[in-house]
Amino acid sequence: MVQKAVPKEMIDGIIAEYGCSQEEATQAFLEAQDNFEEVLRERLGSTTEEKEKAQAGPLIKTPTEIKEYLDKYVIGQEVYKKRLAIAAAYHFAMVKAKAEHTELIQGFNVKRFRKKNTLIAGASGSGKTYCVEVLADLLGVPVNIVDATDYTEAGYVGKSADDMIRDLINMAPGDSKRDKAEFINRYGGLIFIDEMDKKAKEGNMVGVDVSREGFQRAVLKLIERKQVSIDDPNSPSSQIQELVDQQRGVKGSKKKSMIST
Repeated sequence: MVQKAVPKEMIDGIIAEYGCSQEEATQAFLEAQDNFEEVLRERLGSTTEEKEKAQAGPLIKTPTEIKEYLDKYVIGQEVYKKRLAIAAAYHFAMVKAKAEHTELIQGFNVKRFRKKNTLIAGASGSGKTYCVEVLADLLGVPVNIVDATDYTEAGYVGKSADDMIRDLINMAPGDSKRDKAEFINRYGGLIFIDEMDKKAKEGNMVGVDVSREGFQRAVLKLIERKQVSIDDPNSPSSQIQELVDQQRGVKGSKKKSMIST
């Protein structure tokens, strides 16, 4: 039998206020204490459960689960949905394994693995972009859908390919840019480059084409593997910080925060 301590001052206060016996006051106090502890477990327990779910990150789905979810929203396109489901299930399972520092998964080293990049071609309105939006909702990861026509080679007017990564980071949950970058680094994300065919180089063009061929080279590096700074080095704030560091004599000593694609 579990014995509980009953504060005498509390019992005396109950007796004085309600005019009951000591036994009744003690019984009422013990029942109230039990109810209080139950409310604490219910409220705080649910809060702890929510925090654990948030820390656990996005759920890993099997290809079958992903395909069944896509079927609810996208009619037809069976081959596309199957291939997308397999690629997504493999990729995010490997991302999770790598984030958890699992050295070997079924005999394969996951320190360096190839992403399941997917090339999609189809008519307008066939569901190419929508499938990726639905997939991101299911997996619980940020998705950045960009228009390729807005981007150019780095150093020229317009967005650079690296900006895709930084925009994706800004979509992730977190209180600071470092927290957001850590979420992407740990759980991954999706970048969908739309209208990529508009970046085909014109055959009769002479010279450097920064908005087409230059952009293609930049995207190819992102697809393979690249370390990207989470802060835009060409932004005014970064340039001012660089100038301040130079004046203080700490040029190059400050390590920039990077994220791998």
